[in-house]
Amino acid sequence: MRHIPTSAEKVEQLKKQARRLQRNGGGKLAELLDRVARGAGYDHWGHVTACLQQRQAEDGVALLRSRIAAFQALAAEGGHRIEVTGPEMLAVPMVMFAAAGDAWMLEPHTQECMCLAFHGERVESGLAEHGEQVTMQFHGTYRLDDDAVHFRTGLPLVGNRTVQGLPVAELREACRVATASFQARFTSAASRDAVEPLTEGLIDTLIDRGFGHFDRAELQRAAKDGAQYSPARDELVYPPRGPQGL
Repeated sequence: MRHIPTSAEKVEQLKKQARRLQRNGGGKLAELLDRVARGAGYDHWGHVTACLQQRQAEDGVALLRSRIAAFQALAAEGGHRIEVTGPEMLAVPMVMFAAAGDAWMLEPHTQECMCLAFHGERVESGLAEHGEQVTMQFHGTYRLDDDAVHFRTGLPLVGNRTVQGLPVAELREACRVATASFQARFTSAASRDAVEPLTEGLIDTLIDRGFGHFDRAELQRAAKDGAQYSPARDELVYPPRGPQGL
């Protein structure tokens, strides 16, 4: 499948175009999405979402590499900074920090760690690209103690050591924030993905509030086609369709 640079704004424009067609002439939203996708040069709607996901992944990796380089430079300067990564960079929040000439990236959920700089010297990160795939290889594990951080790594330069003088309390708080952020994202994603079957009772409710300018017959046909209602998105969600034209 060929890649077409695709932004989130472009995807929203195509969605609005499909909904406009649905309001004006009716039809299944899934088919209309495929139609507007082909009109924009894509093979089908699945092609649109695949291109968007690839663009987001590429942007996230570039941003992550940029932040790693920034923390490595900060460690060389003897600077101090703690940062929790956002969803635009990684799906799972990490804690990145520079202090006392070292820089690390911590994974609070598994307590794995990646050394970015040690005693002011840059350490090769564990990011590796394999074609379009990017993998993250951690160097070991860590444990926060009352006044020290214990590292166990396979790096000859670092090995297994206990480091005092690091901002343990701040790191513990950052790890708590990262864990809470991940849980919130997971809950939010589950909520967005939640759907309800189009029962007659739900159809009555949707018609009463003028949902999408649908009439009863259209909603009943949608139910027969396997559509369900997403409260979070306030739209009908159809079962995935197989790729066309490939």
